[in-house]
Amino acid sequence: FEDENRAIENDYQQTENIKLGVEMNMKPIMFRVGYSKYGSPFATKDFSRENFSYGVGINNSSYFIDVAYVLSQSSSQYKLYGDEHINPTDLTNTNHSLLFTIGFRY
Repeated sequence: FEDENRAIENDYQQTENIKLGVEMNMKPIMFRVGYSKYGSPFATKDFSRENFSYGVGINNSSYFIDVAYVLSQSSSQYKLYGDEHINPTDLTNTNHSLLFTIGFRY
């Protein structure tokens, strides 16, 4: 499997992921912000991604409600039909997510 191992070494690279977050608890209301960056495992293509998140929640003895917003950004290159004679197109993706959670304690 020497050829296969060499191909894997050429196509992939070591990557690092970073995650940071802060939460402020002002009972019963909680606020939080977060950031994450995921590196690209591909040696020749950039598939890195960044996330920014913001949330607020209410937490008491009988129920909890949580709302979070996540902004995710990534970029990559795309080659139409895989043709080597055509210059790749740069793609930038931006996703917005709004998440709701409701729970009851009994």
